[in-house]
Parts: sequence; structure tokens; C-alpha cells
Amino acid sequence: FITSPLSDRLTAAEKEKEKEGRYDMGKNNPWRYQNRSFLGDMSFGKLGEKKVETLLKSSRNVAEVFDLRDDKEAQKKDIDYKVFYKDGRECLVEVKTDKWAHRTGNIPFEMYSHNNPGCFARTESDFIFFVVAMTGMIYVIDSRKLKEYANRLLENGEKLKTMGDEARGFLCKIETLKKEGIIVQQIETPPLAMANAA
Repeated sequence: FITSPLSDRLTAAEKEKEKEGRYDMGKNNPWRYQNRSFLGDMSFGKLGEKKVETLLKSSRNVAEVFDLRDDKEAQKKDIDYKVFYKDGRECLVEVKTDKWAHRTGNIPFEMYSHNNPGCFARTESDFIFFVVAMTGMIYVIDSRKLKEYANRLLENGEKLKTMGDEARGFLCKIETLKKEGIIVQQIETPPLAMANAA
């Protein structure tokens, strides 16, 4: 899939910004109002992971859920859980939690982060459980299909967008991902406990 470094896809002006560490956080950047912080993102992320773990463990079709979040090899592959179903199937799950999808209608696909493949580009999970913190909606995304979709965007000449924090990628419309069969399920759950405090 995605193998070329970020620098291969930047214009000369973007390369200069990249070198100087300057990123466009102006009015056209959808991440400008997020007031993100690493610790804040981590705390929301952990709440989303716990929500998905509880959901999976309560499913009548699931035999067992292994938590791989502290496993170094699983971290390299962006995998949070291994799920064993009662019918013998297995799947690998990555969980991502987002504070803004309810407002934007988008799922951000980080193609590159700090000149390396972004989390969605590198995950070896079978499914991404994308938790929208403010509404509690969980979108179950087919990881392979999402990567194929992002690669099609690249092949069709779609420009990568600056996403702040040295990340570049695409804003994927949730409705488009549903129509394309990339979102395979959506699950309504209560909002995350910290969501209203944000």
C-alpha cells in the first residue's frame, strides 16, 4: 500500500514549511479549533478503547477478547484487541476516538504523521472501531477497504491536507464511507463520560 515518504508528495512551498516546522492552522484548516493536546487525546483514547472492549465482551457472539494495548509488537502494528468468536473466527481490532466527527461529518485518514505512515495507513487490524466521543456513535470500518479507498484518492490526484501535528491525509466523509461499504456497521452507545467536559 502506502510506501513513499511524505516528502515525495509535497510541493516546494510545502517542503519549505515542513523543513521549518510551520503548518497551516489558518481558517481553512479543519483542525484549527480542536485545541488538541497529547495527554487530552490519550485520555479520550483510553475511554474509547474501554467502551469498545466492554462492547465486544458483552457480545453474545464473542468468546474472548485479548487486550493487546501494552504489547509492543501490537503497538507497532496499531492493534488494540484480538477478538475470538464462538464460531472459531478471529479478528484484530484498532480503536480510534474522535472529538469532532459529529460536527464535521468526516473521519480523518492520516496518510503520514511525522514523515511516517499514519495510524490508519499502517494498522494491521481487520477493523477500526471509530468512536465519536460526543455522540457515542461507533463506526466499524473495514481497515483494508479504507486503505484501498485512500490509495484510490491518491491515484486520482487528490491532494493531501495538512492536519496539524505534522500529519497529512484525507478527510473522508462518513456518508461516502457508508455508501462505499467501508463502514460495515454503526453502533449507537452513550457519549463518552468526559465528552461534555471538553
